Amino acid sequence: MCLLLVLASTLVALAHAGSGTITIAGNAPAVEAGSIKIDGSAPSTVNVDTWYLITANISDVDLMNDMARVQVVLYENAAGLSGNLDKERRYGVAWKTPVDNWEYLTGSGWGAVDAAYFDTTASSSWGGGNPGWGIWTFKFKFDTVSHCTAADGWTINVTATDKAGNQAWRSETFSVNLYTSITIDNTISWSASPGSNNVTASGMPFHITYKSNAIAKFQINATDPTNTFGDSFNANNLLIDDDNNANTDTHCQKLSNSPTDWWTGLGVTSSGAENAYWFVSVPAGQPTGTYTFTYTIGIEFETYAT
Repeated sequence: MCLLLVLASTLVALAHAGSGTITIAGNAPAVEAGSIKIDGSAPSTVNVDTWYLITANISDVDLMNDMARVQVVLYENAAGLSGNLDKERRYGVAWKTPVDNWEYLTGSGWGAVDAAYFDTTASSSWGGGNPGWGIWTFKFKFDTVSHCTAADGWTINVTATDKAGNQAWRSETFSVNLYTSITIDNTISWSASPGSNNVTASGMPFHITYKSNAIAKFQINATDPTNTFGDSFNANNLLIDDDNNANTDTHCQKLSNSPTDWWTGLGVTSSGAENAYWFVSVPAGQPTGTYTFTYTIGIEFETYAT
């Protein structure tokens, strides 16, 4: 008799967990050609201390809810795109998600908005568009020290970034117009005698304040002092200087009837101030009386700032 043994085995299944990744490649957004406008027109020239609406059309086949940031940087070409705020040469404003969250280029990078130069209440994102494109609007102005330049001396760069980090940009050039202003004391008086030389006017110093976004110069002229009887003497008997010495240094100028360069090389400033002193030399034998004259001091462009 035979004994048949059947051996049974037990199979144990071993399982391991794994993971997979799916990369969905996004499409870069686009800043539409010809869409960058300043107050509705192609960039050309702008004035300082004036509000402007900057607009740009942004499109993305991945739809507008894929947009993460739209940034506008305005810079003098000589300064370049990269860098922090420089009111003379560079500005930046940006929109970023969530919707209508704004930031401003500061002296230490991107930060809180400066309401003096960027108006968030009049700025908007994705306005007037559809799911695939939108119009971004930035209300902005230049400080009075923003450099005046020749044609196309500044650039406006618009850069759009989506949530995947894809970027697109477009630039247009423009220029900033000259800005100058000046205020001066409006009266001068003397008590002098015939034959006296370089008599200092009363109440000196004479005060001049000015602003300029270029290297500038003062020009000065005057009429001939004349009394009510028609007696007069030449305007070049009047002299103006930056100190009380009536000498012949760089800033010492005899007046004439025609505008004459007086003080040159004035730098870019929003708060320039200079003091001056007036002198008169009365010719010997000049009839006595009260003589009146008018004078003009102007601030003029000399050269572009760097």
